[in-house]
Amino acid sequence: MSQLLKTKIEKKKPVDNIQLYSFDIFDTLITRLTATPYGIFVLMQNELLSNKMYESMPLYFRQNFAEYRRMSEHYLYSYNDCVNGFMDCTFDEIYENLQSNYNLTDSDVHQLKELELRTEYNSIIGIPVNINIIKDLIANEKKVILISDMYHSADVIRSWLMKVDNIFADVKIYVSSECRCKKRGSELFKYVQKLENVPYENWHHYGDNEVSDFQDAAAIGIKAEKFLYTNLKPYEKKVINKYVNDTEIQLLIGCAKNVRLLSDDSKFDLGASLTAPILIPYVLWVLDEAVKKNFKRLYFIARDGFILKEIADYIIKTRSLNIETKYIYGSRAAWQKPSIAVCLDNLDPIIMQYGLNKEFLSKALGVSEKRLTKFLPENLRESNKNFNKEQRKEILDALKGNKKYISKLQSENIEKCENLIGYMKQEIDFSDDNFAFVDLSGSGVTQNCLASVINTFYDKPINSFYFRNGIYKVEPKNVNRFYFIQRNDACALLELTSRAPHGQTTGYKCNSEGKYEPILDKNDVDTKSWGFDAYLQGILSFVQGYEVISRNYSIDCRFPVIANEYSDWLKTAIDKETADGLGTIVYAHVGSHEGREVAPKITRFQAFKYLLGISDLNTDLYRLSYERSKTSVKKILKYKEIHPDLRKQLIHVHFIKKKKEFSINILGIRISLKSLIWGKDK
Repeated sequence: MSQLLKTKIEKKKPVDNIQLYSFDIFDTLITRLTATPYGIFVLMQNELLSNKMYESMPLYFRQNFAEYRRMSEHYLYSYNDCVNGFMDCTFDEIYENLQSNYNLTDSDVHQLKELELRTEYNSIIGIPVNINIIKDLIANEKKVILISDMYHSADVIRSWLMKVDNIFADVKIYVSSECRCKKRGSELFKYVQKLENVPYENWHHYGDNEVSDFQDAAAIGIKAEKFLYTNLKPYEKKVINKYVNDTEIQLLIGCAKNVRLLSDDSKFDLGASLTAPILIPYVLWVLDEAVKKNFKRLYFIARDGFILKEIADYIIKTRSLNIETKYIYGSRAAWQKPSIAVCLDNLDPIIMQYGLNKEFLSKALGVSEKRLTKFLPENLRESNKNFNKEQRKEILDALKGNKKYISKLQSENIEKCENLIGYMKQEIDFSDDNFAFVDLSGSGVTQNCLASVINTFYDKPINSFYFRNGIYKVEPKNVNRFYFIQRNDACALLELTSRAPHGQTTGYKCNSEGKYEPILDKNDVDTKSWGFDAYLQGILSFVQGYEVISRNYSIDCRFPVIANEYSDWLKTAIDKETADGLGTIVYAHVGSHEGREVAPKITRFQAFKYLLGISDLNTDLYRLSYERSKTSVKKILKYKEIHPDLRKQLIHVHFIKKKKEFSINILGIRISLKSLIWGKDK
């Protein structure tokens, strides 16, 4: 926290020996809507190409304006420094240089300068936390000045400052382009000191740049303090570098960057920076498709649909869309197994998808492993290994061939299915087919099961939107599926981002008033203690910011560029900060009530046991756990990747009874032990 801000919060008067308080301007008091300053030129380039009033300018110039504008500025920095003996350039000089190099008329230059000033002004927003510090200092009759390395004039910059707050009407502004020296090497500070006549030790400077605002100021004795302005995240840098001239990417990432200024909560940060930019294009696409397909009602399925509905509701309200939304409590547990009561074929995908081993299969069918074993084929009853596809098919045939088991399975799910039907009839308007379900990702198994239940009283296919398809795929049965992205990787990470503040739906019940209610698992994981409220607020703050820039810049973010790029980054290059945010989410497997961190840090002891093949790592997402762990642990895990069979290399036992071969290999030394069993050779 800023010492100035701390003083304000603690209601203390500023330190008396400080006679002058100076502030940097850009990214300290005001900032831009774009991800980078270069983004302003990208916005201009888009306007130059889309607005007919600029058609008289050379086409090649308009197509490459952003880069030409950047190069002109940087050329003049070095030219003035080397030739003219001063450190900065002016706004006019930049455009004089462009005019002389790219065959621009005086009218062209005038239009370009007006466009840049207008684009900058429209993109400026304030940083309230620091503006409030200035207000407090002025209220305490302290002298405040502003110092900026900038090619624009003090009058232009003041107009931008006045846009966000009138407190800047009479504050003195020193600008490098007018003073002809920059903060670099402390030169601008020395220039200001001569005019203000204040000893360096009685001067406090506050700004965001580590070198020019902190090191260069401190080097001459100024009490310098660095404002921790929000930097771009690693995944944001990756995307902005790849799509540097994309207007929508500049504004989307800029929105996330600026929303982060509203809170220093890590979960708020995660929601605003990562989750919201991934999910909002999907929600926009769903709403657009709903309008095109005349879907008047959207039913968001728990629990992945909770955040999606919150986003949709805000957009629907701000855009006055004629769409109703409702949150539907449901889950695999509440829909799949009960549906067997009306459609035995629904058992097929349940076995094929979840029958990976006895543990998973018993949870999917809701029976104990001991009881399940009795129904398995004899050759698989003693197996503790994972079942392959052929073995799962064998299990399915055995279960379906057991008439006693099937009869009991269907009968024990009749009441559950009836309650499911009652809940659906109560919550969903089936008066026409202008509705659709909204989910995050999935194979389609659960929706097929739901459709088979709904089709007992509704004879049309149901419609379902998905962000992406799941790893396991099934053919749709009475379901129209619509996918935003057709790729099945990073599903687990995607689901992690879509939490809800309640437990899993395990079924339904009819209360004393005849109303059907969802039965929620009260022992399920607690998302609130993880920080769900702040996380959701971060997401919705991004949505609010996005809606503003969407109206002002007419951008269309229905396309999955951000979602694809961020998903790829999550899989391959996730950083520790993001891994800590996602990895600490408490998660329970299907059928389990025991929640734990989905990707806990790995200890040295666990890493060594894993290295030697003694035990596996207790994590669902290895990459996240890896990034969260200490450097020494990472080295062990890296060694394991290079030497996956280290234990066999250290100690390897060789035993073939028929050939009477028995030996042990220790560190490459073979020791025969067959004489212990078969005696010595004669």
